[in-house]
Formats: sequence, C-alpha cells, structure tokens
Amino acid sequence: MSSRAGQSDTPNARIVELECRLTFLEENLELVSRETAAQGEQLVQLLARMETLVSSLRQGREGELPAVLDEAPPPHH
Repeated sequence: MSSRAGQSDTPNARIVELECRLTFLEENLELVSRETAAQGEQLVQLLARMETLVSSLRQGREGELPAVLDEAPPPHH
C-alpha cells in the first residue's frame, strides 16, 4: 500500500482515514435521502395537479368540445 507522508501504513492512520471516509459517506447519504424525500413530495404535488388538469380536460370534452367539433370548418379550409 502506498503511504501518504509515511503515516498511512500504520493501523491508527488507516482507522482515521476510514473514519473520515465513513463520515463523508454518511453526510452524503443523508443529503441524498433529503433530496429524494423532497422529490417524492414534489412528485405527489405534480400528480395531483396533473389529475386536476385531466379532470378539467374531460369536463371540457363532455361539455364544449363536441359542439365545436361538429361545426363545419371555416371557408378558408
């Protein structure tokens, strides 16, 4: 194993390095977990908005759109 400043070959130095890496990984895992939770909340909100839009479109199709589709095209077509 290569040594950094001649100390990474000692057991204590290796333990310290591993603890630092573990701390870094734990912090990043927590960050990823928070971001994933926030994205999950956004997804729920977006799905609710999409359902509202789909409902609005369906209501429009049932009410106004068929009448518009039954009309003759304008003379320039």
